[in-house]
Amino acid sequence: MNSLLNKMVDDYEKTSRINYLGMEMIEVDSEVIKIDGVSIDVEIDLEKYNTILEDEKLPNKYEKLSKLGIQLHKDMKMKNGRRIPSAILYDHRLWAYLSLTVFVEIIEKLWFIEVDDEKAKDKIRKYYFNNGTASRTGFLFLWTMVDKLVGEENEESEENEKRVRTAFEFIDPVKAIYERKMSRNDVVIKAFVDAIIRNNYPNKLKGKKKKSLVPTSISCFAALCMVDAFDYEELVKIMAEQQKMALDV
Repeated sequence: MNSLLNKMVDDYEKTSRINYLGMEMIEVDSEVIKIDGVSIDVEIDLEKYNTILEDEKLPNKYEKLSKLGIQLHKDMKMKNGRRIPSAILYDHRLWAYLSLTVFVEIIEKLWFIEVDDEKAKDKIRKYYFNNGTASRTGFLFLWTMVDKLVGEENEESEENEKRVRTAFEFIDPVKAIYERKMSRNDVVIKAFVDAIIRNNYPNKLKGKKKKSLVPTSISCFAALCMVDAFDYEELVKIMAEQQKMALDV
């Protein structure tokens, strides 16, 4: 994988284009993906992803990302309806494989339009190979975020669609919570997003100072209190109160 990464970056430096010709270095089986000898069988219809990207009714990128994330989460279930083991779904190698094969052109459309050379080289590492912090990757992060918000529930319920859309609309403070240790509790991200919905003052979370102030305030609270000790409704209430205090509303 590292040799392919280096080849793609080198080619980009020479041509300013993403070169897919090195993909033959990846062993592709059109029927089955194997990770550590475990086979997974999924169906992905790329037309659905392209339709979302081209939908003029979704003018904002966060709306497209939320729809893509929901579609991805829905697709990454085996044909028999069983959930693929988390150890596989959270493995960066699976997402590197999918990013370099199935989703290669979707990723280019999403993240490689009008990018300067230095940023593009960094983006190759992040979006195709999932190198670095998980929240700064592409389809790996799309999957992870929706999974933390939805889990095994219906991705397309009205409540979950609103939750995912809100998370991507306020992605900077949500990422800031995601990157803190307290997010190891899987419900923390979901509670934080539900608190944003409950408080319903969107513009106050979008300023440069505010988007970092709220996660810092909640992180300080979490350092003093064990978030694992609260049930879900209590946690949402606390998150909402901490947001209000930080935003002084």
